[in-house]
This record gives sequence, structure tokens and C-alpha cells, in this order.
Amino acid sequence: MDANLQALMANMSFTGAEKAALLDVAHFDDISMAADVKYGLVGKVLSPRLINDTTFICVFSNIMAEEKVEIMDLKPGVFLFKVPSEMHLRNVVKRGPWFVDGESIAITMFRPSLSLDEYNFDKMCWWIRVYGLPLDKMTMVTARKIGECFGALDYVDGRQIGGNLGDYFRLKVELTVTNPLLRVVMLPNSNDKPRACPIQYEKLNKFCFYCGVLGHEVELCSKEMPQGVALPYGPWLRVPIETRMPQQRVCRGIIAVRDIEVLTHDRDTPTLPALADAPSFSTIAPHIPCKR
Repeated sequence: MDANLQALMANMSFTGAEKAALLDVAHFDDISMAADVKYGLVGKVLSPRLINDTTFICVFSNIMAEEKVEIMDLKPGVFLFKVPSEMHLRNVVKRGPWFVDGESIAITMFRPSLSLDEYNFDKMCWWIRVYGLPLDKMTMVTARKIGECFGALDYVDGRQIGGNLGDYFRLKVELTVTNPLLRVVMLPNSNDKPRACPIQYEKLNKFCFYCGVLGHEVELCSKEMPQGVALPYGPWLRVPIETRMPQQRVCRGIIAVRDIEVLTHDRDTPTLPALADAPSFSTIAPHIPCKR
């Protein structure tokens, strides 16, 4: 629905005839298109510019060929991803975040009881690296606290890859795309001055160097930028390409903290996924000091 029409509807007074035009569809014996989608996701391209839906479907279908995804355009920039099984659905979610032509794609579970205007696309899961943490603070407790700063914690990387885990703490967090990206997290210090621990984001594409929000660049920022002001964000928030992790499934050493909530056409009750009981780092990555 157009944003102007949506605002108009919110303040509209309805006539008696309109109030009486109530559709009693609770007992209709009808087969909807949605009933054919047992496992599905709805995705939205986070970009102020229009994209070619046909090109998007072609490119994304090739990217997701392994997961046997069928893609259908629902409205400009919004797509339905139909997958054959719960395993394929989980793989699509776990392998995110997803991008096409440099644009980020926010995905959420398909829920046929909602209209497209009721879907919420303000969450994305992202791999981040937190630098400057003391080695004895690279624990599940710290990971959960960092996750809370963003919104939620999904995965913790407990693998030793080239010794790099001594330099940074790698986590997958759920962030709110309408909020500015966090540049640091603060760690209390003994000298009363908190330690600022810098953050970098893996596969970070378009974001605004002025407001720090995903989905647009500084040239298209809606906020008025004073002349001559130093930009508070920059490309240094991106993990350099040469040091990115290889794309792979969740495997040994990756600790799943929060389960993926799977909704089907016959199970459409939204519940908050519970935090799983994650194993201790001492059993996954004994090279990292761990406080119990």
C-alpha cells in the first residue's frame, strides 16, 4: 500500500455503508495461493531505488539454486521465497545476510494471515567482529551481552582460524536496520574509563556514512547534513574483502545460540525463539580462556 494512502486510511472516518460491508470469510471453503506455500520466506530489498524484479528473480534464483528456491514477486521490491522443506528454509536463513547487486535483502518468515503492509522487515542477522576484547572476556556471557546491544545473538564462532580469534570475537547478531550501526561496544575498565571495542561488519555493502543506517548511501540520505561536517561513519566499518570468512554452513565450532522459528501455513502463531543452552567454549575452543 502506498505510504500516503496508508496515512490517509489511519485517519479516515467510515460511512455506515462501509462499516456494514463486512466480509464474513471465516467459513469459506476456498483454496488460496498461500495454502500452497508450506515453507516460505518474504524478502524486501532495502533500497530507495527501484530494482528490476525480473533481474532480481533471475540473479537470486541462481544464487539460491542449491536450496531449490522458487521466487515470486509480490510487489515492487518485495518477494516470496518458496522452499521445499524446513531444512532448506533453515539453510537460507543461516546463510544470510543476502545481497543482490549490492542491495541488502531483509527476510522474515512467510505468514499468510498477514497482509504485505503488516510484514516487518526491520531486522537482519549479520556476522560482526569485535576487536580489543581481553582474551578472558571472549566468553558466552560477553557474547550474549554484545547480542543484547544489537537486539539478539544468533551464533558465536568458536573456531581457531589462523589464530585470528585472539584478535577479534566473531558473532552473528540480529540488528535493527532502521537504527544506526554500532561502531563500538563499551567494556568497563579498572581505571573508570570504559574500553571502546571497535566493530566491523562482514559483507557490509551500502550504508550511509552520515546517519549510519543500512539501505542507502550518503548521497540519498534524508537527513540534512551540515556543510563541512566530518562523516561519523566510513568504509572502515567493513571487514576487508581479503580477510572475510569463507561462505559455509553452520559447522563444528560455530555455536548456535538462538533457534530459527519456522512457521508453516498450518502453524502461524508468532512466538519469540528461546535462547538455546549453548555449550561452553572450553569444549569447542579450548584455546580461548573461558570464565565459567
